[in-house]
Order: sequence, then C-alpha cells, then structure tokens
Amino acid sequence: MSVAEFTFSLELTDDSRYDRMLEELAASVCAYAGLAKPSVDDLAATLARAFDAHRGGRCDVRFAVRGGELEIVVAPRDGAGWRATRPLP
Repeated sequence: MSVAEFTFSLELTDDSRYDRMLEELAASVCAYAGLAKPSVDDLAATLARAFDAHRGGRCDVRFAVRGGELEIVVAPRDGAGWRATRPLP
C-alpha cells in the first residue's frame, strides 16, 4: 500500500531535550511511510547524528513523501544542512 504524499516540518532549537522526541518522530514517520524496521532504525540514528552536528541555533527538520521517496532534511539557519532520501516500497 502506498502512502499519500505529505510534508511534515518543525523548527527546533539546539536543546538536547529534543533528542528523544526527534528519534521517536523520525521512527514513526519512517514506519508510516512504509520503510522496514532496519531502515527505520538506521535512518533515525543517522538523523540524530545530523541534528547533533548542527547544534548551535535553530534549525528546521522536514519529512516529505513524494514521488515514491521519503526525504528528510535538517536545515540550520546559519549554513549548509543534511539531506537523506530513501525509496519507498
């Protein structure tokens, strides 16, 4: 079953209290999009490392499903960010 296209975004500060929330959110969005558990765990862990690397100010985190892909973006306000895509089943 394919999932309908969507975009979910949020703005986060560099506060470490968001670590667990972001990990759980990423896992939930990835699972909802239909990724298998090993891919969900890997992508959630990679996102957590990307968020850690961009601490120091506000950043936007965006999840988007479109064209058969899941895209996750970490975009700090002060520079280059991180982006990952995964094909959906």
